[in-house]
Amino acid sequence: MSLVYQWYALLTNAFQTEIGVYYSGEKRVLPLTVTTYHSAGDLIAEYGNTFKLLICDEEHHLPAKTWGEAALMAPAPFRLGLTATYPEEHEQIGERWRLDELIGPIVYTQRLETLVGKQLAAYRTQRVRVDLSGLPMMGVFAGRGASAAGTIIGVQARQREVTVYLDAGFDGEKEIVVPPERVTPEG
Repeated sequence: MSLVYQWYALLTNAFQTEIGVYYSGEKRVLPLTVTTYHSAGDLIAEYGNTFKLLICDEEHHLPAKTWGEAALMAPAPFRLGLTATYPEEHEQIGERWRLDELIGPIVYTQRLETLVGKQLAAYRTQRVRVDLSGLPMMGVFAGRGASAAGTIIGVQARQREVTVYLDAGFDGEKEIVVPPERVTPEG
């Protein structure tokens, strides 16, 4: 829910008005309403014709079948998708939706390199292979009422141990520590 409330705070501050919030825990619909992908279908089914602009943050999630259907149902004539990780062609085929059909064509891109040192801190990328079979995280994905569509929101590597952080939508553990013997650096 933290992303919902980040948008809520940003919109409240920018427009100096009340902002609606629609998700499993709260359903307050106003002319500007923030929702989650999990709740968007219900919101659009009931109130979709009241919204003229659809903004999809983290739009790279939209090709998933159920979330794409929510965007397809929305009659909003104006659409804006935001993402730092636009899906590649092979990620938008088969039973998945194409973003250009749901939102429209790409109208602006910016190379990651232009943001480093300004909007982003300096970083380095190192790919590691992590064996997750049999770890408690599998229980988070498969059991205790958790959604299989949840999101890994961060991975932190120290020495050879990796910590995987899960979004607040998961029941159960929010942080899984992967032991060093399951981590294999590449390159």
